[in-house]
Amino acid sequence: MKIRRYLPLKWLALFSLLGIICFLGTVACKENQKNQYEMEPAYLKIGEKNISVNYVMKIDEKEVSLEEYRYHFLNMKKTMEDTDESCFINDTDGSSQRRLKSDTLTALREVYAIEKLAKKNKLALSQQEKEKINTDIKNQVHSLGSASAYKQALQASYMTNAIYQKIWETTFYYEKLYQYYFPGDKSADYETRQQLNQDEAIKNEVSLQAMIAEAADSLIVEYGPEYDLISIDSLY
Repeated sequence: MKIRRYLPLKWLALFSLLGIICFLGTVACKENQKNQYEMEPAYLKIGEKNISVNYVMKIDEKEVSLEEYRYHFLNMKKTMEDTDESCFINDTDGSSQRRLKSDTLTALREVYAIEKLAKKNKLALSQQEKEKINTDIKNQVHSLGSASAYKQALQASYMTNAIYQKIWETTFYYEKLYQYYFPGDKSADYETRQQLNQDEAIKNEVSLQAMIAEAADSLIVEYGPEYDLISIDSLY
C-alpha cells in the first residue's frame, strides 16, 4: 500500500512504506459514512492507568491531537528501527527517544508551516479537491472490501480517517505552493516532476523546502501538560 505524500524530498522513503493506494473520483461521502471510520482515541498508559490527552502541543495556537502526534511519532520510530533495530533497546541515555521526539516535532512544524504558507498566499482547497478526498475514502473501502478493513489499514499505519484526510489536504497545499512560487513549471505534481527528473524541478523543490523550513522555524510551540509523559512505551 502506498500513499501520496507532501514533502517528498525529505520523507519519501518513510511514507512510501505506508498508507493506502489513492484512487481519484468526484462523488462526496455522506456524513453517516464517516461515522463508520471512527476509532477509539489514542491514549497514554502510565503504569496501570490510561490517560486521555486533550492536546499534545499547540503550534501557533492550533492544538495538535494525540492521534496526529502518534501518527508521526510511531512512523518515525519505525523508520529509526528499520535503520538500527537496537536503537531503542540500547537507549540507556534516552538519546534515541529525544531524537524521535525532535524529529516528530520537526514533521509537525512543517505540516503546519505548509498550511500557514498556503493561508498567507490565499491558497484554499477547491470543492473538486475536497470531493476527491471524500471519493478516495469511498474507493479505499470498496477496494479493501469493507469499512472494517479500511479501518484496519489505517490502524496499521497509525492513522485515523481524519489524519488520512489531513495528509491529502497537506499534499494539495504543497502542490498549490509549488505552482504559486514556480508558475513557469508546468509539471502537474511531484510524481510527474520526479519521472521527468528535470533539473529545474529539483531546484524548485529544494527552494520550496527551504521556504517551508523557514516558516516552520517561525512557528510558536507550546507543549501540553502531558507532553513529557509521551514515550515509545506509553503511547497507544
